[in-house]
Amino acid sequence: MPWWSPRPREAILSASFRRLEDFAVQGRQTGTLSFFRLSTSNHQPREQFNCDTDLSVFYRFDGGEWQHRMAFCGQHLSEVKGWRQAQLAFDVSGRSTIGWKLVYRSARGDLTVARYFIDDLRVEMK
Repeated sequence: MPWWSPRPREAILSASFRRLEDFAVQGRQTGTLSFFRLSTSNHQPREQFNCDTDLSVFYRFDGGEWQHRMAFCGQHLSEVKGWRQAQLAFDVSGRSTIGWKLVYRSARGDLTVARYFIDDLRVEMK
């Protein structure tokens, strides 16, 4: 599928499934990225800290270097309690563009059995 990266343990998903387009933010103060997430991707329950899969959010300003903002750990099937909302706000004052990318990573290396769903992805500029 076109959104899989060449690295064996990483899949990149963007809004276009081809490449991520940056958003114009001139004259705006805040850019907000929000979405709902549901995961059944962890190999075992988290009785102790266990984040063997995650969905990481990266951002960049004005076409610069990608920076890591947040990693949302996956869950084991026995832990799933339904969809959860994620919302991240970014100060875009004085910037021309902002870009986001979502990267799914698995320590197990087998991306065919993991499920990390994203729905209702929303970008807002204020």
